[in-house]
Amino acid sequence: KLFDSLNTLACVPVNARMQLGPPVSVLVTPSHVVASDEASQYFPFLHCLPHSLYVHLDTILQRIGVKKSIEPMHIKTVLEMVYKQSEQLHLDINTKKTVHSSLRTLCTLLKKMKGTDIPRLAPLYLPDQSGKLCQSTSLVYCD
Repeated sequence: KLFDSLNTLACVPVNARMQLGPPVSVLVTPSHVVASDEASQYFPFLHCLPHSLYVHLDTILQRIGVKKSIEPMHIKTVLEMVYKQSEQLHLDINTKKTVHSSLRTLCTLLKKMKGTDIPRLAPLYLPDQSGKLCQSTSLVYCD
C-alpha cells in the first residue's frame, strides 16, 4: 500500500530544463517518468530518469510506477496535459509536434495492447479537424 500511495506523489528526482538555463533537479510523479531516453521528445510532459539512478533503485522505482519504456498510459497523460494547458485553443507549433509524435507512438503501442486494456485509456484526447484537442468520445469523423 505504501508503494501505491507514492504513485501519485511527486517523489522521483529528474532533471528539468527551465527556460534556457541549466538543468535543475525537480520531483515529479512516477507516472510522468520513463527510465528511457525516448521520453525526452515529450518533455515537459514526460521526464527521463537518469540512468545512474535507475540502475541502483530499479526495484523500488518499478514498484512505485516508473516504467522502463513508454506505455499507452504515458501517451494518454501527455495528451491530457496538452488538452488542459491549451484550454481548447489552437496549439503552438512545438505542441503540435508533440501531439503528432504522441499519436504516432500511441498507434504503434495500441497494436501491441490487449483489447481489454484499451478502456483504461479513457478519456483519450485527440485532435479534431481544426487541430484542437477534444475527448475522443465527442469526435465524429466522416469518411
